[in-house]
Amino acid sequence: MLKKIVLIVCSICAISCATNNNRSEFNNYLLNDKLTIHFLEQYVNDNKVNISDPKDFIKDKKEISYTIDNTKVSIVNKNELADFILVEYVLNKDLAFLAFLKKGENKVICFLFNKGKYKGKWILIEKFEKSNV
Repeated sequence: MLKKIVLIVCSICAISCATNNNRSEFNNYLLNDKLTIHFLEQYVNDNKVNISDPKDFIKDKKEISYTIDNTKVSIVNKNELADFILVEYVLNKDLAFLAFLKKGENKVICFLFNKGKYKGKWILIEKFEKSNV
């Protein structure tokens, strides 16, 4: 009986570790993906994209700020500083879905990503917008 409990605990720990590695890998891709940032930049007036991550899906309790292709990207703590609020973050082994609420508008910008089986890299496969949500 004790062996079964130890085996179950070890399995859960291994799954959790794999999930954290996948999350870290996807977040690294997301923060450096020029196409996703370019799509978000289309909804703001300047070369700044400020994203609030209230559930710490991306920033892990610390703010992030960097520049990619002359666009300043910030992942901030406070919604009032943000152009977008990350309202949905679903990550599986090879599929990810993110939804950003455009602050001040009744609009959500959604992204669907896939981790390709051929090269094993994340790619943006779909971007769509929902209004009146």
